[in-house]
Amino acid sequence: MNNVVLKGRLTKDVEIRYTQGAEPKAYCMFSVAVNRMKQGECDFINCKAWGKTAEFIGQYFKKGQEILLQGRIEVSTQNTDGVTKTFTNVVAERAEFCGSKGDNQASNADGSAGFTPTNYDEEDDMPF
Repeated sequence: MNNVVLKGRLTKDVEIRYTQGAEPKAYCMFSVAVNRMKQGECDFINCKAWGKTAEFIGQYFKKGQEILLQGRIEVSTQNTDGVTKTFTNVVAERAEFCGSKGDNQASNADGSAGFTPTNYDEEDDMPF
């Protein structure tokens, strides 16, 4: 089973990008600062998200804001000039607000900053 849950703060504003092709797909790459159990230590985890999840994160989350992610670990390699590099990322499949409402300035139109489902098929217009 490949399942990851992270709670941390975004290290910078998220920029949404789109793939090239006949049907462009939204994606974003970002980093989350996650505290360790030992006080004063933290890890910076590279993450990426696709489709509706990427759009949700890009629209509602800003630098320094607390975020809760659920996803999977993805390991990839890249060979450049005979040198092979290995990259490890968390692919976020769900994102939720966490922390106090004051920390989460981006809220829904009705003033709520609650959970918005982001793990549905992109062909569906509705998440249910």
